[in-house]
Amino acid sequence: MIEFESLQNHNNNNQTDLTRGLITIDGELESDDINSLKFLCQDHIAQKMLEKIKDGIQIFNELERLGKIDTSQGQVDYLLESLCKCHRIDLIRKMGFDQIQVKNRVESGRSNFSPFRLLLFEIAEEMETADLKTALFTLSSVIPRSKHDKIKSICDVFIQLERSGDLSPLNVDVLYKLLKMMDRGDLMTKVRAYQGLNPLINQIIAQPNRQDDIDSAMPFYKMNARPRGLAIIINNQHFHKIRNDQSSKEMPARTGTEKDAEKLDYIWRKLGFEVCLFNDVDSTRMNQIMVETGFLDHSNYDCLVVSILTHGVLGHVYGADGRIVRISQLTSVFSGRRCPSLAGKPKLFFIQACQGREKQEGHAIETDAGGSMPEQDLNVDRPRELIPDEADFLLGYATVPGYVSYRSRSQGSWYINKLSQNLDKYAYQHDLLSILIKVNEEVGRATANIDNGAYKQIPAPMFTLRKRIIFR
Repeated sequence: MIEFESLQNHNNNNQTDLTRGLITIDGELESDDINSLKFLCQDHIAQKMLEKIKDGIQIFNELERLGKIDTSQGQVDYLLESLCKCHRIDLIRKMGFDQIQVKNRVESGRSNFSPFRLLLFEIAEEMETADLKTALFTLSSVIPRSKHDKIKSICDVFIQLERSGDLSPLNVDVLYKLLKMMDRGDLMTKVRAYQGLNPLINQIIAQPNRQDDIDSAMPFYKMNARPRGLAIIINNQHFHKIRNDQSSKEMPARTGTEKDAEKLDYIWRKLGFEVCLFNDVDSTRMNQIMVETGFLDHSNYDCLVVSILTHGVLGHVYGADGRIVRISQLTSVFSGRRCPSLAGKPKLFFIQACQGREKQEGHAIETDAGGSMPEQDLNVDRPRELIPDEADFLLGYATVPGYVSYRSRSQGSWYINKLSQNLDKYAYQHDLLSILIKVNEEVGRATANIDNGAYKQIPAPMFTLRKRIIFR
């Protein structure tokens, strides 16, 4: 590990203000508002996901994941229109937008929602509580009594009719007949007006969500346990050499690593993990922590995360006693045979440590690499030492095999800095491997100016995952 002062954090104030606005309105959305928003999003958010959503933040995260809103670009028209339709104009101001301008734009512009969805939403708004019982009685031949307990509103009635295929953008006959039986001529007029629209246009607007097809073809690991799992953080800052022990090396302190530990503690807790932090762990205790964790029952967890912050060489990390520990020895504890309660579940290791002594040179400057980390001469240049030979593992290395990684004394390491930032920003919307690619891109832009040379770093995620990971 080479220490270096760089890697500036450039915040987008507009995005920060918008994010704060979303957090504010989440606290003011009532249960009826949440249900209305969920119904409006029926054409864009998968039904299974909607059933899991309990608050506004979850809706916002899913809309961002699907590209319907983009807080980084200030594109939230979809959400603004949703709030207008739900008659929560007051919340638009709290997001930092002009209420009148937004309302005028929504009323005069092209809607983000299909005519079919808007028709159902408008009709549901005109219904009263007593109408629900009438509707269920009238539709008893279509909606079985066994479904009634789950139906709490007219919107739920419409959802059930859509599921059964009795109601669709091209067939609203059952809706028209229902309104006729209820003697709601005012609403029948809305249905007739809708039927007069070009059905082809309506079909195009309300086409099925392609994301559902993608999700079914590229499945996710189950990730809804609370807590999701354990997040072990081993943070070695101070090292000591054991007297008269040739296997123990003198090693410098890792100033700044406490920043990495703080960031990881924050992000893993935010993502729903139970964090266990261990500081200045020697080689023996490092192995013990892994073995003890492997002996635990993980049946109620969906995932395991292990973050190791220390010095390292290819395929190995150092304990605080200056002795090396094979990474494969640490991961093998969680094989399906030794830890059956984690079988089939993702085991994620993030290793902030050097993987050698070489420096990656920037293309613009050529220079000789100067200096090196203390390292034993080990014959470990073998791929099998770097990644477990069974499924469901991910090892996120701070740097590619054979090279050093960089750490700022004041900000922490380049890798953990960007890893925590991007997890904080994208973990609810994008799968983990996509986020790690983004981390590679951002770390790769940084340059260390050392010994009159410009040096780079590129992280190296390696994995045997079988599915995608999204911390929904």
